[in-house]
Amino acid sequence: MFVLTIDQRHSRTETDRVPVLLDILREVCATSPPLAGFERTVGDEIQGLFGDAAGAVAAVRAVVREGGWHLGIGIGLIEGVPATVREGRGSAFVSAREAVDAAKSSGDVAVRAGGDAAVSPLMVSTIEVMCRFLAATIAGRTEAQIQAVRALDSGLTGRQAARELGVSASAVSQRRTAAGYDLEMRGWEVLEELMSAVQGGSGATRLNGNGATPLSGTDAALGADATPGGRAYAHGSDAVVRDGRAPARGRRGVNADGEER
Repeated sequence: MFVLTIDQRHSRTETDRVPVLLDILREVCATSPPLAGFERTVGDEIQGLFGDAAGAVAAVRAVVREGGWHLGIGIGLIEGVPATVREGRGSAFVSAREAVDAAKSSGDVAVRAGGDAAVSPLMVSTIEVMCRFLAATIAGRTEAQIQAVRALDSGLTGRQAARELGVSASAVSQRRTAAGYDLEMRGWEVLEELMSAVQGGSGATRLNGNGATPLSGTDAALGADATPGGRAYAHGSDAVVRDGRAPARGRRGVNADGEER
């Protein structure tokens, strides 16, 4: 399980940004919703619980893109699926608390794992380094680069983005390269693959009304989590299967003009 604890920076001197971030998280996680939805837990802090890597990574990306937040990611087991995230118990929640406290010292993102998660320290460090690399890449962008990235994120081609921004196609291409946009996109894919490997390994859990029990055998190899609703979530490096549907994943496409989207 993945628990995200998010705390606003400079909350004593800035306006409350929690409501805006909650709206953003609900939107970006619509296709891979959390097991216990994001909500304000105390003060300017937000927390959410995920059973799959896809939703967790979508949330991490949204928080990092917004900027101005300390983000802690906890990996571990939980004591049953809580009705609300406030009621959550287990090592994943404890680890997320430790992680956000560490993030307040490092300034951006930290990752911690419970002792029952069966995740190697190297894997935890790798996930944290990837998150911090992506955060640093995004934080270093100029306003012009941010505008180009937003246009590309909306699905526009380089030429379409150029018309939208009132600049040349070569200017958009230069901003895309300088912003490290393609490297960032691949970085999110790698992060999801790493977190899927964690979820699909021996630290995976099966949830029932009485608590969380480690999976074994075929279920552990697949990383399948049986939820109270009876749906199985399979995690792997190539797909996240939900209700029998596996979204295709791969390299970014190229349109009829030969432009990468």
